[in-house]
Amino acid sequence: MKKSTLILLILSLLLTLPSSHVFGAGKSAADFYKGKTVEFVIPFGVGGGTDRLSRIMIPYLEKYLDCKIVPSNKTGAGGLVGLNYLWNSKPNGLVMGVAEMMGAVWSEFVGSKAARFKTAELTLIGGIEKQSMIISTQPDSPYKTFADLINSQKPILLSVPGKMSSMHVMVALATDVWNFELKVIPGYRGAAGMMKAVEGGEVDITCNSEIPSKPRIEAGTVRPLAYVTAERQSLFPNIPAVTETPAKNKAALDRFLSAMWVSSYARALDMPPGVPADKAVFVREAFKKTLTDPALVAKGKKNGIQFIYTDQGDYNKEIEKLFGGMSEQEKDHVKKLLR
Repeated sequence: MKKSTLILLILSLLLTLPSSHVFGAGKSAADFYKGKTVEFVIPFGVGGGTDRLSRIMIPYLEKYLDCKIVPSNKTGAGGLVGLNYLWNSKPNGLVMGVAEMMGAVWSEFVGSKAARFKTAELTLIGGIEKQSMIISTQPDSPYKTFADLINSQKPILLSVPGKMSSMHVMVALATDVWNFELKVIPGYRGAAGMMKAVEGGEVDITCNSEIPSKPRIEAGTVRPLAYVTAERQSLFPNIPAVTETPAKNKAALDRFLSAMWVSSYARALDMPPGVPADKAVFVREAFKKTLTDPALVAKGKKNGIQFIYTDQGDYNKEIEKLFGGMSEQEKDHVKKLLR
């Protein structure tokens, strides 16, 4: 056999093999994770929406990574403490966690000193779920509708875990659309603390995802005013969307709707910067399998969680769409709103 013919035969055989056999990436990464212990960073307190979602998902991710995953709650600053921890962790593939992308990108946008990371340099694995946030008040509140809220003659008190969280950003942007005054009360530990604040009358409203809102709405300890969405949602179809109330500022509404995408897909799985490509690829594939596992999908639905994998490219596109379209004057205006 001629030497050139032999080379062509070897190449053709290689091209027909799975990429993991050619390069060893998938196989070596699988071997690396087998039996290992992985730290899973949860940037909010135990019992909150992010914590519940993470602990529901972890056993399934363990199965597809073939490792032990240990939850690690790192709370504070609206999720930024956990993200800073993730940013500073070793890129050895043994640390991963939930990043609240809404808070992350907006914290960077305003130049928050609490944000010691660069979202573009994190190893983004993918989005975890689609969430819809609900603005709620206490049952005996004078605000019966979202229109009542925005027509208030006094500042509306909002409980948040920290500034630049999804809850803070979306309600702050809403003040620009519907022209009402807001006073942000930060420092509440996760969704549970925020909900208790509104139940006890410490604040006028809270803004939380469906996960922690669902049991309280059903129990009647809070009264929903509106979904922070463009349309009504299937979980509570009788709750109106904020956009059903006529906007007072059309330009601000367009910005609000653009931010809504990032808010809806805010929770993402991230790893520190510099994680080897073979490990990132393996984790990404395991993560996709996790989120499409029928048992997890069913369990999520039972708990009001819509598990959906979102590609890292979609995040980059939508974030560029949100911030790239703002003039310098608009950026200055929005920064003042959020500060």
